[in-house]
Formats: sequence, C-alpha cells, structure tokens
Amino acid sequence: MPGYIRYVDDALGFSNDKDQLRDARVYSQNFLDQRRLLLHPHKNLVYPVKHGIPFLGFRVFPTHRLLLQSGVKRARQKLNALRRGYRAGDIPREKIHASVQAWLGHAQHGDTWSLRRALFRQYTFAKPGPAA
Repeated sequence: MPGYIRYVDDALGFSNDKDQLRDARVYSQNFLDQRRLLLHPHKNLVYPVKHGIPFLGFRVFPTHRLLLQSGVKRARQKLNALRRGYRAGDIPREKIHASVQAWLGHAQHGDTWSLRRALFRQYTFAKPGPAA
C-alpha cells in the first residue's frame, strides 16, 4: 500500500491501483476477523480521491481538507445555543471560551480560515444591556 492515514480506529488507504486497494481491504478484514472486529459496511469503499474522502469530520482532497457540512451545521447550532445561554446568564464566559477553543482546535486542521472568520463575525457574545 503506497500510503495510508490512521487515527485511533479510523484509517484511509491510498493507491493508484484499485486491485491493490481491494486486496488491502481483504487483508484488513482477515486481520480484524481474528480479533472479532468488523469493517464498517458503508464506510469501507474504494473511490477516487478527486471527489474527496470523508474522514474525521473533514472531506479530504489531495490538496486540501474541508469541514463536512454536517459539522458546520452542528457548530452553528452549538454557537447559537451558547449565545442564548450566555445572554440568559446560564452559561459562563469560561465555558464558551473552552467550547469555542475546542472547536477551533479541530477546525484549524482544514481550510477553514474564511469559515471561521465568517462565523465569529456572525456570533457575538455580548450580554444585552439594560432596557431603556
């Protein structure tokens, strides 16, 4: 196998030869069978990288990585919930900071500069002032 990426129990294999990839899949399944483990039936695919490969919350291309749309949607939902909680006084600023930093730690592994800039222009965490 010319190349692979592995993180915990997720892995990607790369080759220009489809037969080599299919052989690697059979080898992997035989290895896992001995340990009573299975490959995920819907995530165990062979296809061209030019379409991007979903991996660890990103779509991985030969030249770049993009966050999956589902992850962007979850981030927006989380930021909305944090903002509502902060404005209501239910969530302290420290919890928001920790949550945002954790997401940024993940997102910065992709080509997300414009996305991050847009999100943090959109989501502010100022508490509403007293009513006049």
